[in-house]
Amino acid sequence: MIEKIKFTTHHPSENYSADKSFPHLKERISASTPKRRLHWWKYAAAAASIAVLFTIWQYGIRQPADNQLQTYEYGAQGEREQFLLPDGSLVWLNAESRLTYTDAFGKKTREATLTGEAYFEVTKDAQRPFRVYINESRVEVLGTVFNIRAYSDEPEIITTLVEGSVRFGKTSSDMLGIILKPEQQLFFYKDSEGVVVRDVDCSPYIAWKDGRLVFRQTPVKEAFVIIEQTFGIKITSTNTLLDNRKITGNFGADETPEQILSVMQELLPFTFEIEADTIIIK
Repeated sequence: MIEKIKFTTHHPSENYSADKSFPHLKERISASTPKRRLHWWKYAAAAASIAVLFTIWQYGIRQPADNQLQTYEYGAQGEREQFLLPDGSLVWLNAESRLTYTDAFGKKTREATLTGEAYFEVTKDAQRPFRVYINESRVEVLGTVFNIRAYSDEPEIITTLVEGSVRFGKTSSDMLGIILKPEQQLFFYKDSEGVVVRDVDCSPYIAWKDGRLVFRQTPVKEAFVIIEQTFGIKITSTNTLLDNRKITGNFGADETPEQILSVMQELLPFTFEIEADTIIIK
Protein backbone atom coordinates (compact mmCIF):
# COMPACT_ATOMS: atom_id res chain seq x y z
CA MET A 1 0.00 0.00 0.00
CA ILE A 2 2.86 2.37 0.86
CA GLU A 3 4.52 1.66 -2.49
CA LYS A 4 1.24 2.41 -4.28
CA ILE A 5 0.93 5.70 -2.40
CA LYS A 6 4.50 6.59 -3.39
CA PHE A 7 3.76 5.74 -7.02
CA THR A 8 0.54 7.72 -7.20
CA THR A 9 2.23 10.75 -5.65
CA HIS A 10 5.26 10.50 -7.94
CA HIS A 11 6.39 13.77 -9.45
CA PRO A 12 8.93 13.69 -12.34
CA SER A 13 11.05 16.39 -10.71
CA GLU A 14 10.90 14.57 -7.34
CA ASN A 15 9.94 17.81 -5.61
CA TYR A 16 7.43 15.88 -3.54
CA SER A 17 8.86 12.80 -1.85
CA ALA A 18 7.68 11.15 1.34
CA ASP A 19 11.10 9.53 1.78
CA LYS A 20 12.96 12.83 1.46
CA SER A 21 10.46 14.78 3.56
CA PHE A 22 10.59 12.43 6.57
CA PRO A 23 14.03 13.56 7.89
CA HIS A 24 12.92 17.21 7.64
CA LEU A 25 9.76 16.36 9.57
CA LYS A 26 11.83 14.80 12.37
CA GLU A 27 14.07 17.87 12.55
CA ARG A 28 11.13 20.24 12.80
CA ILE A 29 9.42 18.14 15.50
CA SER A 30 12.65 17.98 17.50
CA ALA A 31 13.21 21.72 17.15
CA SER A 32 9.70 22.57 18.28
CA THR A 33 9.70 20.14 21.28
CA PRO A 34 13.23 20.27 22.77
CA LYS A 35 12.15 18.94 26.17
CA ARG A 36 10.06 16.04 24.93
CA ARG A 37 11.21 12.85 23.24
CA LEU A 38 8.81 11.18 20.86
CA HIS A 39 9.03 7.45 20.27
CA TRP A 40 9.80 6.22 16.77
CA TRP A 41 6.23 5.06 16.24
CA LYS A 42 4.96 8.58 16.80
CA TYR A 43 7.30 9.84 14.11
CA ALA A 44 6.05 7.09 11.81
CA ALA A 45 2.43 7.97 12.56
CA ALA A 46 3.12 11.65 11.92
CA ALA A 47 4.91 10.87 8.65
CA ALA A 48 2.05 8.62 7.55
CA SER A 49 -0.44 11.37 8.35
CA ILE A 50 1.61 13.86 6.34
CA ALA A 51 1.73 11.39 3.40
CA VAL A 52 -2.03 10.86 3.49
CA LEU A 53 -2.71 14.60 3.78
CA PHE A 54 -0.34 15.27 0.92
CA THR A 55 -2.15 12.69 -1.23
CA ILE A 56 -5.50 14.36 -0.47
CA TRP A 57 -3.97 17.79 -1.16
CA GLN A 58 -2.43 16.67 -4.44
CA TYR A 59 -5.55 14.99 -5.78
CA GLY A 60 -7.95 17.55 -4.34
CA ILE A 61 -6.68 21.10 -4.28
CA ARG A 62 -3.75 20.59 -6.64
CA GLN A 63 -5.20 18.08 -9.13
CA PRO A 64 -3.89 19.29 -12.50
CA ALA A 65 -6.08 19.79 -15.54
CA ASP A 66 -6.59 16.83 -17.88
CA ASN A 67 -4.51 18.51 -20.59
CA GLN A 68 -1.35 18.79 -18.46
CA LEU A 69 1.50 16.75 -19.89
CA GLN A 70 3.33 14.04 -17.97
CA THR A 71 6.67 12.88 -19.33
CA TYR A 72 8.96 9.95 -18.63
CA GLU A 73 12.36 10.56 -20.18
CA TYR A 74 15.67 8.70 -20.03
CA GLY A 75 18.12 10.75 -22.02
CA ALA A 76 21.47 9.17 -21.21
CA GLN A 77 22.81 6.28 -23.21
CA GLY A 78 22.97 3.01 -21.32
CA GLU A 79 19.81 3.72 -19.28
CA ARG A 80 16.48 1.91 -19.32
CA GLU A 81 13.57 2.10 -16.93
CA GLN A 82 10.40 0.22 -16.06
CA PHE A 83 7.24 1.95 -14.80
CA LEU A 84 3.43 1.72 -14.64
CA LEU A 85 1.06 3.96 -16.54
CA PRO A 86 -2.10 5.20 -14.76
CA ASP A 87 -4.23 2.45 -16.39
CA GLY A 88 -1.91 -0.28 -15.06
CA SER A 89 -0.09 -0.89 -18.35
CA LEU A 90 3.58 -1.75 -17.90
CA VAL A 91 6.26 0.06 -19.91
CA TRP A 92 10.00 -0.41 -20.34
CA LEU A 93 11.65 2.71 -21.78
CA ASN A 94 15.00 2.29 -23.50
CA ALA A 95 17.92 4.71 -23.56
CA GLU A 96 17.48 8.14 -25.16
CA SER A 97 13.69 7.72 -25.17
CA ARG A 98 10.67 9.77 -24.08
CA LEU A 99 7.04 8.85 -23.44
CA THR A 100 4.54 11.71 -23.02
CA TYR A 101 0.83 11.66 -22.13
CA THR A 102 -1.74 13.96 -20.55
CA ASP A 103 -3.53 13.61 -17.23
CA ALA A 104 -6.57 12.40 -19.15
CA PHE A 105 -4.73 9.12 -19.69
CA GLY A 106 -6.63 6.27 -18.05
CA LYS A 107 -9.68 8.48 -17.44
CA LYS A 108 -10.99 9.53 -20.83
CA THR A 109 -8.41 8.20 -23.25
CA ARG A 110 -5.24 6.10 -23.37
CA GLU A 111 -2.99 8.03 -25.73
CA ALA A 112 0.75 8.61 -25.51
CA THR A 113 3.52 9.96 -27.73
CA LEU A 114 6.81 8.08 -28.08
CA THR A 115 10.27 9.12 -29.18
CA GLY A 116 12.89 6.37 -29.01
CA GLU A 117 12.13 2.78 -28.03
CA ALA A 118 9.64 1.23 -25.62
CA TYR A 119 8.21 -2.18 -24.75
CA PHE A 120 4.54 -2.26 -23.69
CA GLU A 121 2.40 -4.74 -21.80
CA VAL A 122 -1.01 -3.15 -22.20
CA THR A 123 -3.93 -3.63 -19.80
CA LYS A 124 -7.09 -4.61 -21.68
CA ASP A 125 -9.82 -1.99 -21.91
CA ALA A 126 -12.24 -2.40 -24.81
CA GLN A 127 -13.82 1.00 -24.14
CA ARG A 128 -10.56 2.94 -24.36
CA PRO A 129 -8.11 1.79 -27.06
CA PHE A 130 -4.43 2.23 -26.25
CA ARG A 131 -2.77 4.47 -28.86
CA VAL A 132 0.89 5.34 -29.30
CA TYR A 133 1.74 8.21 -31.64
CA ILE A 134 5.13 8.27 -33.37
CA ASN A 135 5.73 11.33 -35.55
CA GLU A 136 2.60 11.35 -37.76
CA SER A 137 1.94 7.61 -37.51
CA ARG A 138 0.28 5.62 -34.75
CA VAL A 139 -0.10 2.15 -33.24
CA GLU A 140 -3.45 1.18 -31.73
CA VAL A 141 -4.23 -1.80 -29.48
CA LEU A 142 -6.86 -3.01 -27.02
CA GLY A 143 -4.61 -5.23 -24.92
CA THR A 144 -1.33 -6.69 -26.07
CA VAL A 145 2.45 -6.96 -25.73
CA PHE A 146 4.58 -5.16 -28.30
CA ASN A 147 7.76 -3.17 -28.90
CA ILE A 148 8.22 0.07 -30.83
CA ARG A 149 11.57 1.43 -31.98
CA ALA A 150 11.27 4.98 -33.30
CA TYR A 151 14.44 7.01 -32.78
CA SER A 152 14.37 10.33 -34.61
CA ASP A 153 17.79 9.77 -36.22
CA GLU A 154 16.89 6.35 -37.66
CA PRO A 155 15.18 6.05 -41.08
CA GLU A 156 12.43 3.66 -40.02
CA ILE A 157 9.87 2.95 -37.30
CA ILE A 158 9.85 -0.70 -36.24
CA THR A 159 6.86 -2.28 -34.49
CA THR A 160 7.29 -5.83 -33.19
CA LEU A 161 4.23 -7.72 -31.91
CA VAL A 162 4.72 -10.35 -29.19
CA GLU A 163 1.11 -11.08 -28.16
CA GLY A 164 -2.37 -9.92 -29.18
CA SER A 165 -2.86 -7.66 -32.18
CA VAL A 166 -1.99 -4.09 -33.14
CA ARG A 167 -3.07 -1.79 -35.92
CA PHE A 168 -0.43 0.44 -37.50
CA GLY A 169 -1.55 3.58 -39.32
CA LYS A 170 0.69 5.69 -41.52
CA THR A 171 -1.02 8.79 -40.16
CA SER A 172 -2.71 9.61 -36.86
CA SER A 173 -6.10 9.58 -38.64
CA ASP A 174 -5.59 6.31 -40.52
CA MET A 175 -8.41 4.14 -39.14
CA LEU A 176 -7.80 1.14 -41.42
CA GLY A 177 -4.06 0.71 -41.20
CA ILE A 178 -2.29 -2.64 -41.16
CA ILE A 179 -3.09 -5.28 -38.54
CA LEU A 180 -0.17 -7.32 -37.21
CA LYS A 181 -0.31 -10.84 -35.80
CA PRO A 182 1.95 -12.23 -33.05
CA GLU A 183 5.56 -12.82 -34.12
CA GLN A 184 5.27 -10.23 -36.88
CA GLN A 185 7.30 -7.07 -37.38
CA LEU A 186 6.42 -3.96 -39.35
CA PHE A 187 8.95 -1.55 -40.87
CA PHE A 188 7.66 1.91 -41.77
CA TYR A 189 10.18 3.90 -43.80
CA LYS A 190 9.78 7.60 -42.99
CA ASP A 191 11.01 9.11 -46.26
CA SER A 192 9.10 6.92 -48.73
CA GLU A 193 6.25 5.99 -46.32
CA GLY A 194 6.72 2.43 -47.49
CA VAL A 195 5.67 -0.48 -45.26
CA VAL A 196 7.18 -3.95 -44.98
CA VAL A 197 5.76 -6.73 -42.76
CA ARG A 198 7.71 -9.89 -41.97
CA ASP A 199 7.53 -12.88 -39.64
CA VAL A 200 10.23 -12.81 -36.96
CA ASP A 201 11.50 -14.35 -33.76
CA CYS A 202 10.65 -11.53 -31.33
CA SER A 203 13.29 -12.38 -28.70
CA PRO A 204 16.18 -10.36 -30.24
CA TYR A 205 14.02 -7.24 -30.42
CA ILE A 206 12.80 -7.24 -26.82
CA ALA A 207 15.94 -8.58 -25.09
CA TRP A 208 17.09 -5.02 -24.30
CA LYS A 209 14.46 -4.65 -21.54
CA ASP A 210 16.23 -7.42 -19.59
CA GLY A 211 19.66 -5.96 -20.24
CA ARG A 212 20.54 -8.62 -22.81
CA LEU A 213 21.82 -8.36 -26.37
CA VAL A 214 20.49 -10.94 -28.82
CA PHE A 215 21.53 -10.80 -32.47
CA ARG A 216 19.92 -12.99 -35.17
CA GLN A 217 21.61 -12.30 -38.51
CA THR A 218 21.79 -8.67 -37.44
CA PRO A 219 23.78 -6.30 -39.69
CA VAL A 220 27.07 -5.53 -37.95
CA LYS A 221 26.54 -1.77 -38.20
CA GLU A 222 23.17 -2.14 -36.48
CA ALA A 223 24.78 -4.33 -33.79
CA PHE A 224 27.32 -1.59 -33.09
CA VAL A 225 24.50 0.96 -32.65
CA ILE A 226 22.72 -1.34 -30.18
CA ILE A 227 25.94 -1.83 -28.20
CA GLU A 228 26.40 1.96 -28.08
CA GLN A 229 22.90 2.52 -26.70
CA THR A 230 23.13 -0.35 -24.21
CA PHE A 231 26.43 0.66 -22.64
CA GLY A 232 26.49 4.41 -23.20
CA ILE A 233 29.65 4.36 -25.31
CA LYS A 234 30.67 5.55 -28.78
CA ILE A 235 31.74 3.15 -31.55
CA THR A 236 33.39 4.39 -34.73
CA SER A 237 34.37 2.17 -37.64
CA THR A 238 36.70 2.59 -40.61
CA ASN A 239 36.38 -1.06 -41.66
CA THR A 240 34.41 -1.29 -44.92
CA LEU A 241 34.66 -5.09 -44.88
CA LEU A 242 31.90 -5.09 -42.26
CA ASP A 243 29.40 -3.10 -44.34
CA ASN A 244 27.50 -6.14 -45.61
CA ARG A 245 28.26 -8.59 -42.83
CA LYS A 246 25.79 -9.95 -40.24
CA ILE A 247 26.21 -11.38 -36.76
CA THR A 248 24.38 -13.94 -34.63
CA GLY A 249 24.99 -14.10 -30.87
CA ASN A 250 23.46 -14.01 -27.40
CA PHE A 251 25.13 -11.92 -24.70
CA GLY A 252 24.29 -11.56 -21.03
CA ALA A 253 23.72 -8.40 -19.02
CA ASP A 254 26.97 -8.92 -17.09
CA GLU A 255 29.20 -8.94 -20.19
CA THR A 256 31.21 -5.84 -21.06
CA PRO A 257 31.47 -4.22 -24.53
CA GLU A 258 35.06 -5.47 -24.72
CA GLN A 259 33.93 -9.05 -24.09
CA ILE A 260 31.15 -8.81 -26.67
CA LEU A 261 33.46 -7.34 -29.31
CA SER A 262 36.10 -9.97 -28.55
CA VAL A 263 33.57 -12.71 -29.36
CA MET A 264 32.48 -10.89 -32.53
CA GLN A 265 36.14 -10.49 -33.46
CA GLU A 266 36.52 -14.27 -33.64
CA LEU A 267 33.86 -14.39 -36.36
CA LEU A 268 34.48 -11.17 -38.27
CA PRO A 269 37.56 -9.48 -39.82
CA PHE A 270 38.21 -6.54 -37.50
CA THR A 271 40.30 -5.32 -34.59
CA PHE A 272 39.40 -2.64 -32.04
CA GLU A 273 41.01 -0.13 -29.72
CA ILE A 274 39.56 1.69 -26.71
CA GLU A 275 40.16 5.39 -26.13
CA ALA A 276 38.31 6.80 -23.11
CA ASP A 277 34.62 6.13 -23.80
CA THR A 278 35.12 5.51 -27.54
CA ILE A 279 35.79 2.15 -29.24
CA ILE A 280 37.51 2.37 -32.63
CA ILE A 281 36.85 -0.51 -35.05
CA LYS A 282 39.63 -1.15 -37.60
